[in-house]
Amino acid sequence: MHCEGKGVAKVDFDEANKWFHRAAAKGNARGQHHLGIAHEYGSGVTKDLREAARWYSLAATQGLAESNYHLGLMKAHGRGFAQDLSGAAIHFQKGAQQRHAPSMMYLGKMFLYGQGFPVDYDMALLWFEKAAEEGASPLSDEAAAARDELRASLLEAQRVNKELVAGYDYGLIAEQS
Repeated sequence: MHCEGKGVAKVDFDEANKWFHRAAAKGNARGQHHLGIAHEYGSGVTKDLREAARWYSLAATQGLAESNYHLGLMKAHGRGFAQDLSGAAIHFQKGAQQRHAPSMMYLGKMFLYGQGFPVDYDMALLWFEKAAEEGASPLSDEAAAARDELRASLLEAQRVNKELVAGYDYGLIAEQS
């Protein structure tokens, strides 16, 4: 409420963080996650990416998909960590296993652009479609890009196949002459 200004006179990050600390101290994953957000963006506290990662890790250990997603983003972009695409992928996969649409979207992007995985348009499309099933809305551009890349790859494979067949047929004709 305090961090969003709902039911209170104004947004009060100090008050919100006080309540998040109380919840986090009792092992509440949501409280831990919100403290991660506060430290990542400097909302009512000094911005501290290592502290953000610590809070996210505590919540992620309890299975909070959103915290795995935030850890994945931090590792993918080298925020508070050295860039680690493999580590990021692990966190996105954990979130995706819990049907967290943003984690699924990011996995799709990683497969689409070959970040942490070899480029795989089929896998990219699969993750984009799963994210859409979970209600992800900014899907169309990424899915369209994956489909276009997949279509272009198939057309190129068909062209190469035709050339190989034509070359093979030409070789047989030349041998018979």
